[in-house]
Amino acid sequence: MKHVQLIITAIFFIILYFPLYAPLARDWMAQTQNYSHGFLIPFISLFFLWNKKEELKKVPISPSGTGILIILAGLLLYLVAKAGYQFFFQCLSMVVVIFGIIYAQAGVGMAKKTAFAVCYLILMIPLPTILYNMITFHLRMFIAKPIYFILKLLGISATMQGNVITLPTCPMVISSACSGFRGLMVFTAASLAIGYIFHKSIKKRVILFVSAMALAVLLNILRIVSIALVIDIWELDNIPGAIDSRAGYSVLIIGVVALFAISDFLEKIK
Repeated sequence: MKHVQLIITAIFFIILYFPLYAPLARDWMAQTQNYSHGFLIPFISLFFLWNKKEELKKVPISPSGTGILIILAGLLLYLVAKAGYQFFFQCLSMVVVIFGIIYAQAGVGMAKKTAFAVCYLILMIPLPTILYNMITFHLRMFIAKPIYFILKLLGISATMQGNVITLPTCPMVISSACSGFRGLMVFTAASLAIGYIFHKSIKKRVILFVSAMALAVLLNILRIVSIALVIDIWELDNIPGAIDSRAGYSVLIIGVVALFAISDFLEKIK
């Protein structure tokens, strides 16, 4: 009977949130690639649960009415967000409802054990435009000065006005796409996953998370500086798309490898 009830609940859940799946996929596949990691998030979340399967089997099943209240809160959030055309909160309600279903079907013990895996799903949701614009604006303003300072140290003749760094042959606009937002999202998601899997210490998880944000900013600065060097050495009058793309992928690979190295270092510290 419980299995039938769970299947029916899953069917209703899929039908209710079906309109969100295509827009989510479009955001994940968007040309900006800011949320391309979104495809991986559900699978990583499932891996968290699979990795704790033996521990979860020992949790006593105790259905709770509190879970019904959480489900209702999630559904209310969905209705309000849908009426207000707030895509982020519509998707967020999906996560709330999933947590509520676990709470209602299995109880508080299971809800606590699966809370991180469920909350991790939030990372697959594109941020509201106003929040995205605010974050990228501050990132652009923050990185422009150190980029300009490094270029001057390297002997490159450049001037800066706002978020525009003018090289001898062409201007470099530190736009939203150059803000490092994509790297910030990927590195923080990776740091949370690595920390959860390999570290029980909250302190070490926090250190890894903060390191991820610092790495995202630092590597993006180095990426833009390296592109500026290529432009200056080859006397180009524009930024080659191929170089920009390869530099971006290189940053992501180096950053993830660096996070594993930091994690390994933290593991050796008692």
